[in-house]
Amino acid sequence: MSSKTKKVNFQIKSWDENTDRSLILSIYNAHRKHILSEAYVEQKKDIFLMLGDKVKYSRDFLLAENEKGEIVGVAGLTNFLGNVKSTRLIYGILPEYFNSTLPQQLLKAAIALGKKLKLSTLVLDTKGSNSAPFDNALEHMGYHPIQYLLEMHLTDFIQTTPVDLPLDVSILQKSGEPDNYHLYVDLINKSFIGSFEFLPAKAESSKKIFQIRKNQFDIEVFYVKNQQQPIGVSVFFVDAQKKIGTIYSVGILPEYRHRGIGTKLLEATIQTAKNQGCKTIQLDVHVDNEKALNLYQKLGFQSNENMKSTFYKVI
Repeated sequence: MSSKTKKVNFQIKSWDENTDRSLILSIYNAHRKHILSEAYVEQKKDIFLMLGDKVKYSRDFLLAENEKGEIVGVAGLTNFLGNVKSTRLIYGILPEYFNSTLPQQLLKAAIALGKKLKLSTLVLDTKGSNSAPFDNALEHMGYHPIQYLLEMHLTDFIQTTPVDLPLDVSILQKSGEPDNYHLYVDLINKSFIGSFEFLPAKAESSKKIFQIRKNQFDIEVFYVKNQQQPIGVSVFFVDAQKKIGTIYSVGILPEYRHRGIGTKLLEATIQTAKNQGCKTIQLDVHVDNEKALNLYQKLGFQSNENMKSTFYKVI
């Protein structure tokens, strides 16, 4: 234990059904604000709805208390509505306890809970340089990264060399959630199958996610059509207050790639975000996806190494 490590005795216990969820949410938001800084967007109470109907808090969540009996941390196991292959470990502690024994203690307890529940796979991620205490704790426990996502920011959009869309290909824009979720998930599933942690989406789950998101963000959906046949989709969310646009997905069916269609779809998404007043646009990309990285850099995105997401498989 270093001289800077805060010496506090913590108690990790199961979720109490009388727990004030607004308190838990405030801890989660304080954690996120500390690690995300200017990219932070406050999570609303609806975030609990995104955890899915299968979550049982008394079984799947842990609370951390300090010596005064105050709740200062939370960890939970969830499949995020079934949109990833593995169960995910989500967590948050108050920033003043980052340099204490709590990160390691809470992660150990959550992993032990996952093993007790006989989970086949449990994955968690850290975000940015301020998450170093959690990375250090995981390294100390013998866990190593399995994947990285690099966050990229765009402030100055660079239009690429004009390339016309192929004949009969058009891009259509819709504000708000998708009209046809079965069409949307079909495009997403066919475009992203085989990607890291991707599990085919379901219409009902996607609808629930969008309905929660629309309470917090403005949503724009773009469809690419070839002779009226949908061949691609892009989605971005805009936080109305901070004017930070987040590109949620850009997908083109495999048989229509390498024709400049994906680039045009991304450009249309970016331009609309800029027209709506977004000062910054952000997205995540796998660090080993050289083609995507080159395209994003060509359009003006700059990588933020300090905001790299690091994934760990702990079960």
